[in-house]
This record gives sequence, C-alpha cells and structure tokens, in this order.
Amino acid sequence: MESNSSLHWTYEYNQDDTDLFQGDILVPDENLISILSNVHSCFADTKYIGFMVLTQSCDLVRRKGKCKSKYINICVIRSLYEVLESLLDRFCKKIGERVYTKESKNEARQLIRRILNQNEERIGLFYLYPDPEIKISEHAVAFLRVNVALKADHYDLLLSSRTISLNSEFRSRLGWLIGHIYSRVATVDWIEKDQSKRMGEIVEDLLKKNQLNWKPEAVADKIEKELSLNLSDKNTEEILNIIKDNEPEKFSNEIAKIAKQTIQEIAPEELSEDKLQKIENSIKNNSSISKLFKFHKKL
Repeated sequence: MESNSSLHWTYEYNQDDTDLFQGDILVPDENLISILSNVHSCFADTKYIGFMVLTQSCDLVRRKGKCKSKYINICVIRSLYEVLESLLDRFCKKIGERVYTKESKNEARQLIRRILNQNEERIGLFYLYPDPEIKISEHAVAFLRVNVALKADHYDLLLSSRTISLNSEFRSRLGWLIGHIYSRVATVDWIEKDQSKRMGEIVEDLLKKNQLNWKPEAVADKIEKELSLNLSDKNTEEILNIIKDNEPEKFSNEIAKIAKQTIQEIAPEELSEDKLQKIENSIKNNSSISKLFKFHKKL
C-alpha cells in the first residue's frame, strides 16, 4: 500500500481496493460521464471537476457481491475560484458586478476561513485541498446538497473512477455535515496543524484571483443618491469608473491642498510654486495625518 506522507493531511490512499467508502473522490472519466449523461445529463457538465461519494461506508460494504444500499449518492465538486463570487453574494453587501462594499470584506475572509476549516454547514460545502493524486489542481468544494443517486449496479464503474479518499477523521466530519448532527466532530484544523499562515495566504489568493473589488459603502450610497444612479445595473468597469470619478480625496490630500492654498493667501510671493508643491506632497505622504484622522474618527 502506498504511503500517505506525500498527500495533504486530509487525504489517504484507499486501504481496500474492493469497496467504496463515504468520502471517496471520483474523477469524471469517460465511463462516469457516460452514465451521468444517460441518467442525469445536467451532472455531466464540465464545470463539475469531480464527484464525492456521500453514501455511508457501512452501506457500501459488499457481501456476496452486493452492497446494502440500492443507490449510491455522489455530490458534485466545483472549483472554489469559479463559485466564490456567488458564495460571497450571500454574505457580503454587493454594489454591482464584482464590486462589494469595503466594509463587508471581512465577511468574505470569514466565509473562506469557515470553508477551509469545514465549518460552512449552512450552505453544505466540503473543502478539498488541491492535490495531484485526486486529479484536482485547484482549491475546490464539494456541494453536498447538489447530489445524484446512481443505482448500485454501477458500483464497479464508480470504484474504477475513484482516485483517493478522505482520511478517517475527515470522513467523520463529512458524515456529520451530511447528517446535520449538531455536536461537532473533532477534526484537525489548520491552526492545530500550524497552517494558519498558509490559510491566510489561501484566503487572500482566492480574493485576489477572482479580481473582486471593494469600495466604501458610503461612497456608493452617495453616488446613487446624488446622481440618481443604480450601480447594480452597471458592469464592473462602469461601476469602478463612476466611483473613481466621484470618490472623495484622501483626508491627507485634502489637508495638503488647504495648507497650500493658505500659504499662497498669506505669503503669495515668499515661496516658489516648486516649494509649495513640495510642501503639498510632503503633507500628502505624511502617515501621521491619516493615523490622527482615524483616531479622531473613533472618538
């Protein structure tokens, strides 16, 4: 049997080549797609990069060539990059296409962290770390609520489509999510594995690669009110251009302009335009002004 040392710590090689297990990951090969096309054609869509077995392991053990269950349930696996925006729509306040309020960005980070730690049971997601052994090269999620029942007659075909499995701890977690049990199964999480830094990198990577934009809610509200615009009707580029044209100056920039104007009024001939510009730029880049503004804003 192959060693699990090269695998991500949520997976293991199958100890039994003759039976399926809950948590087995299936590759959408030609044979599996052929069955899905005939039985449930919508599940043969190429957006599904894999499938996961949901039926309990005890019902999949074959005795005298047959398993207890008459049907085997499998759910779809999707790229997390591809579905992230639709997931964020449920938790973050959206301004328009691919643009969300800056204030809700933390909600996005929290959602992704819940997904990575297998704690997003409300939607019914199970996170899968990319690994060449499971034939999935990107961050992915199994949608536990999007599943299909195939007759147990297809058992051997499903077995031949299997790559590897979740390890015993994460099979237990999967079973808990499927069964809607309210007591948490103790599975190893990223913090216990000293992977909190890696989790943070994945969170930021997912947000960055999806090219999402985060803008202040107050600015969007002001634009819609004063210009009588509905930003949700615009595409991403239009929204960003409108916000850019109407976004207020940074506080330090405003102070710099006022300071320059004041000096010009008090001593119009004492300083050259070049020196006035240097003063303005110096104030703009002074981080103490921004910190002072944030401090007083909290008072």
